[in-house]
Amino acid sequence: MIEQPFFLKSMAFFELPRKGEGKTSIARKNTKREKSVDPYCLQHELEQYRRRGVSLNLEGQPSSPYEIVQAHLVAEKCGYMRDYVQNKKGEIQEIDFDKIRMD
Repeated sequence: MIEQPFFLKSMAFFELPRKGEGKTSIARKNTKREKSVDPYCLQHELEQYRRRGVSLNLEGQPSSPYEIVQAHLVAEKCGYMRDYVQNKKGEIQEIDFDKIRMD
């Protein structure tokens, strides 16, 4: 059996109306996301970006991949949202990690 990717598990699904039916009921799945950061994969990904010259910031401060992974692991009731900054060619030049509340 194929497991759904983590980003599909947290999505809300809506029931579409069928032809000839009246009002549509909206069924919403639980949108609360389980915390599932694989520290090894995240650190590897961030090191790849760093090698390509992409600067990494955590809460506005320049940070190493290790510092960002540690922040993800110790964060309680919050998570980190990525903000990708592009140059004029459309290439990623910076990734900012901003803390967001998850309750």
